Amino acid sequence: TYITERGDRSDTTEGAYAVLKDKRTGLKGVVVVVHMPHGMQTELRLGTYSSDVARAYRGILKGARHLANSLQRTYEADWMIVVGDWNLNLKNAWVQTYLKVQFPRFRVNFKAPYPRAGTFHKDLIDLALLWGVYTPRNPVIHSHDTGFDHAGWSQHLLPQV
Repeated sequence: TYITERGDRSDTTEGAYAVLKDKRTGLKGVVVVVHMPHGMQTELRLGTYSSDVARAYRGILKGARHLANSLQRTYEADWMIVVGDWNLNLKNAWVQTYLKVQFPRFRVNFKAPYPRAGTFHKDLIDLALLWGVYTPRNPVIHSHDTGFDHAGWSQHLLPQV
């Protein structure tokens, strides 16, 4: 937990992960799902981590990276995906740089030109970091479901061989 930008204590931060094996190809993969805190974009952009939420963001990010890499080594996985709501707008150049520095072995699944409508209104904050797979084209963003502020997306991923 952490203190949010509103001064409240957050609920616990949770994620999910899976190690998968394709029965046809024998390729193994790791998927880590995250839902990152919000309200710390300026601190991350400036490299100042004075708030609890900014420190929590960095800690959760480090934990997700460590988990993905550890599972990849343990299971000798051929590919990894770290996916979720990053609460950082990928359309901003500093976000692309920040993610590349934090996950140097990974690529973002969206490439420029980015879609006009994002996964959260106009912002593109739901994305995947990929290692060992490639994407022939950008994800397709779906219509918003009633009662949900994010739009889902789907994308075809292929193993990098």
